[in-house]
Amino acid sequence: MQQQEQNKNPIYSSIHGSYWMAFAGLLGFAAVFLSGRGFTATEIGITLSLANIAAAFLQPYVAAFCDRQDKISVNRIILGFGLAVILVGAILLRVQSKAAVQILYGIMAAMMLVINPLVTSIGMTLNNQGFRIDFGFARGIGSLTFALVTAIAGGLIENFGVDSIILLTQIAMVVF
Repeated sequence: MQQQEQNKNPIYSSIHGSYWMAFAGLLGFAAVFLSGRGFTATEIGITLSLANIAAAFLQPYVAAFCDRQDKISVNRIILGFGLAVILVGAILLRVQSKAAVQILYGIMAAMMLVINPLVTSIGMTLNNQGFRIDFGFARGIGSLTFALVTAIAGGLIENFGVDSIILLTQIAMVVF
């Protein structure tokens, strides 16, 4: 069992690290991105509130779907959400309409928020399979990568503009 621990903790930690990299890019710089696209503080608050509310409503349905599935693993469901984030981000970079930006950004944010409990469930699944997962260490790696991305993102935004936030998120989702 000790050998299994050594094999699963680095993998689980890398999952957390890459998820929190993407989260930092998208949600850590939400106000910067949306204000750069012409949104007021009120509009930013509404966009993020609606994304959080949507995620809160979606999470139980996604969890129930995961629980009922024998053929589709949580990993594949996360992959589906990750690919959707990348696709919606690609569309977002091409639209100029404020309403379209608000809707697409809200969808991306909601999907990122729905992924969060799925990442945690991977750790619980591994624990149930007999692997001892160090959640604190994995989450610490997530915090470290969040900090690194936010440090890098500031320079990217300054040099390449606010759209670099979406590109950074897409790159992190590919890693994820």
